[in-house]
Parts: sequence; structure tokens; C-alpha cells
Amino acid sequence: MAGGRSVSFAEVSKRFLVRGNPLAVLDRISLDCPPGSFTALIGPSGCGKSTLLRIALGLESIDAGGVRIGDETPEAVRRRGAIGIVFQDPALLPWRSVAANIACRSTSSAATSALRADASPISSRWSVSPDSRRRCPASCPAGCANEWRSPAHW
Repeated sequence: MAGGRSVSFAEVSKRFLVRGNPLAVLDRISLDCPPGSFTALIGPSGCGKSTLLRIALGLESIDAGGVRIGDETPEAVRRRGAIGIVFQDPALLPWRSVAANIACRSTSSAATSALRADASPISSRWSVSPDSRRRCPASCPAGCANEWRSPAHW
């Protein structure tokens, strides 16, 4: 896992507010995933599997406990661009243009600069036409969004 580093959760707790009431999604979860291991999280819908993965990716905060990838926090690993995710469902932001969706997913400063300069270098990397890069995903031709959303490009 994680480029040959261990992933460890120590007494991790996470609560969400649901209709103003706290809901404990994770309660003192501890799990060690040794380097090179294959770990499966199995459970019913709503039991916290995705929340635990989002925490490991540094995309979700915790209320208590700790998470380490090797000797670093998930946030530090994510900031270095050394961790990634492929969402099980399309993760497009329908209100953003194609160019803004591409730049949003890129961690490079070159991509951010290119977005400010009309995203031409970014969209050309993914074969997105100048017309399409200004469109929102729903207005693109069928298959267009799938092409530039593909994990192979990231």
C-alpha cells in the first residue's frame, strides 16, 4: 500500500452532524496495513468504509486519534502529490467548465498557472478542444467527459 509504506489508524473517531445531532461514524478504529499488504474494508452501506478511506487520503478530518502513512500524515503525503484516488463514481463538478475540472484535479502549479491562462496547455494534454474546455460537462458531446476524466490521464 501507498508506495511501500504502511498505513496505520490509531483510535480514529469521526462524527458527523445529522439534523443537528452527532452521529458516530467511526469510534476508536485501529488498523495497521503493513507495506505491500492488500487490505479490504467490508461492511454494509453507511458503516464508515468510505469515510475511513477519505481520512487516509487526507480528504476528511478526524475528531480523535491519528493516521500515518509511513512516518507522515495523510495531509503531508497529499500535499507532496504522492497519493491518489480513483472515485467509484464520476467526480465531476457540473457547475465548472471542463478546463476548471481538469485544473481542480491537478496538483501541479503549472496546471494552476495554465488555467489562469485559459487552460490551453492543460486541455491540449487531454485532447480537449478550445470550444469544449469552456463548456460544462453536461454540455459536452457524449464520451468527451469520460475521455478527460479517465484515471489514466492523472
